[in-house]
Amino acid sequence: MKSKLVDKKNSVIYLRNNDDEMWQKECQKLTPWTFGKGVDIGCGMRSINESILRVDIDKNVEPDICASADKLPLKDEEFDFVTSIHSLEHVDNQYETLKEWFRILKKGGIIGIVHPDVEFTKPQTTHVDDKNFNNNPYNHHFHENSLKSFLEVLKSWQSLSFRILDSGVACPGWSFYVILEKL
Repeated sequence: MKSKLVDKKNSVIYLRNNDDEMWQKECQKLTPWTFGKGVDIGCGMRSINESILRVDIDKNVEPDICASADKLPLKDEEFDFVTSIHSLEHVDNQYETLKEWFRILKKGGIIGIVHPDVEFTKPQTTHVDDKNFNNNPYNHHFHENSLKSFLEVLKSWQSLSFRILDSGVACPGWSFYVILEKL
């Protein structure tokens, strides 16, 4: 992976160098599960650590690999963990996307998801809330969930062969997290 200097204006911000307390709380829910070789899908300009492979569909965030979250140019069973912080809600077909993430994950591997909680955040109305939307067409929520509704959706997808290891509040009043293990 290419080395990046930490510069809040132009480069990737990593957990240990970030002053965003909300994002740090979210990362702290995932870090106990992130051992071995990992990939951050939908990385944006922040990643959980410096050794993670960064994947994003937006070339402007300078990911290591520019690709869609549901069509990854990665080998089967290559990774020990996948992180997705505020990115799964941006994909149209979450089932196919998780299926793809499980494909690249080793048996026993972990997927750590942080997702905005619609019980605290209002549903996104991009054209009203984000005047810069035309500058970033990837910043659109296809899905709005609470922890409860997201867990219900996940339980309906058990054909993907995983179990839910942990879930809960990531950042109070903002987001939740879910930890999945590939069986």
